[in-house]
Amino acid sequence: MLSGENGTEKKAEVDNNKSSPTRHLKTEGVNLSELGAENSNLTGNSTFEMNSTIAGNYRLEALDVELKAPSYELPLNKDNITNYGNFSGRIPLSESALKMLKNNGFVVIKNPYNPGEEDITSMYATLKQENIPIFITTDSLLHIYHIQFDETLRQIEEREFYDTLWKTDFALLNASIEKYNSAAGEEQEAARRNAAYFAVALSLLQPKPTQIQP
Repeated sequence: MLSGENGTEKKAEVDNNKSSPTRHLKTEGVNLSELGAENSNLTGNSTFEMNSTIAGNYRLEALDVELKAPSYELPLNKDNITNYGNFSGRIPLSESALKMLKNNGFVVIKNPYNPGEEDITSMYATLKQENIPIFITTDSLLHIYHIQFDETLRQIEEREFYDTLWKTDFALLNASIEKYNSAAGEEQEAARRNAAYFAVALSLLQPKPTQIQP
C-alpha cells in the first residue's frame, strides 16, 4: 500500500491466483495522468536548465600567504613554553603524553572533560569556558565543512528533490505495471521485478507515522 503526495492511497499488487490462466498486475488509483504531462514521457523530451546563480557569483582567487610563524626546535623544553604552567594545571598530562609533547611538539589525548562527547564543536566551547587557548587545526575546519555540506544536501533533498523523486518513481512504477500487463514471458517477468523495485522505493519515501507532524 502506497500513499501519494496528497494522502491518496494507491495499491499495486500481483494476482497470483493459481486458478487464473494468466497473472495480471492490478492497480487501484494509479494513473500516469496524475503526474502531469511533464512526467508522462520518461524516455525523452526532458530538458534541464543549469542554474548558474552560484557559479556566477563565485570567483576563486589565488592565495598569497607569507608564513611568519617562528620555528622551534625539538625536543621542547617545557620551561620555554610561556603558558605551560597554566595549561598543565587545567589539563594534566600523563608521563607518556608529556614525553610525546616534548618530542613531537604536540600530543593527542582524550577529551578530559567529557570523553563520550561526539560533537566536535562542543569541545571548543568547553575550552573557551575554561579559558584555555584554542588552536583550530585545518582538519577541524574540513570536518565542520563536511557536516555543513551534509546538512545542505539533506535540506535540498527534503525541500527540492523529494516531490520530484516521488513523481518520477511513481511514473516509473506505472510504466512498469503497464508493461507487465501487455508483455509476456521474460519481458513480463522483468517488468514485474521493475514494479517491485519502484514500489519498494516509494514505500521508503513514504513518511513514517513518527515523521508526520500534527
